[in-house]
Amino acid sequence: MRVSIVMLFLMVVSLSCNSTSPKKSGEEVKDNVAVEEETPVKQDQQPRNLTPMKLNASGDLNVTVFVTDSPKFIKEWVSTPASHSPVIKRIKSAKPEQMVHAGFAVTGFALDNSSKTNFVVGINIQDPSGNVIFEEPNWDVHIAELSSPKGIVMADPVLDFTVEDSDPLGTYIISAMVKDNIGGKEHFSSSELTISK
Repeated sequence: MRVSIVMLFLMVVSLSCNSTSPKKSGEEVKDNVAVEEETPVKQDQQPRNLTPMKLNASGDLNVTVFVTDSPKFIKEWVSTPASHSPVIKRIKSAKPEQMVHAGFAVTGFALDNSSKTNFVVGINIQDPSGNVIFEEPNWDVHIAELSSPKGIVMADPVLDFTVEDSDPLGTYIISAMVKDNIGGKEHFSSSELTISK
């Protein structure tokens, strides 16, 4: 498996990078996000199975894992106002040698007395046998001043990976754990991706 990461500021960086720098206020927070589920589509029909991502209140911590086949959502996320609802096309299957992109959206985080977040997102990938083949417990250390605890923050960076021809076919599990150091809560979520020829 090949793994790379893409910073939300559209830079490709090496795996030795930790995303620990403070974020700029307002750049990564969205009021709402629409997720488009992968559905079979008939010819001449547009897929439109859109589901709004739930916007949790402060203290109701949540992380959502999604896998998509296009990095276009990154550009849309960083280039539009916070009130714009980016659309993320979620996939559940891919082919060997097809690059996919995993994102981790956090909501329900708490703010400290200075209106700053302080949460950590850790991720891992399990192969079809259940072996952890990639793990980073400090994928995103998010410390940023925000105007409101209500919003959706995309963990930075986004994970790009490719299951190679030599890797086993089957279902891979991409997982995330968010720990809110201010609210004292944790939340776990995962998404399955089936690789078949």
